[in-house]
Amino acid sequence: MAEEKVAQPSIVEELLLCRSVYSIAFEGAMRILELSQGFPRGGPNSIYAQIIQISSNVCENLTNAWQNRGKIHLFTTKLNDAAVAASDTQNQIEAAEHAGLITAETALQLKQKYEEVIDKIAGMIKENN
Repeated sequence: MAEEKVAQPSIVEELLLCRSVYSIAFEGAMRILELSQGFPRGGPNSIYAQIIQISSNVCENLTNAWQNRGKIHLFTTKLNDAAVAASDTQNQIEAAEHAGLITAETALQLKQKYEEVIDKIAGMIKENN
């Protein structure tokens, strides 16, 4: 029985998907940066420092994934790293909400944005496995 070939996305489709998910993540990171200007600043473990770092990591890992798109293992690893960072960002958003630093409505909007990022990354990983 002949093995069925699965159509791989073209480089243009991959670029558009990567740009789409990157744009969403970048928009979220910029919104977080804007909101966090009012957060109390402590040390490197403060909510301020952590939420900015982890939301930036989503974009950084997506960039690294794209740079390694020809190496499926590295591409997938960096996509996984980006998904983990997006999930961690959701946790930090929830912590900021519970600390009274952002409203429930703002937290929900941001968490939904990062859920979209996670969903798109999961689709990219699935397509490349």
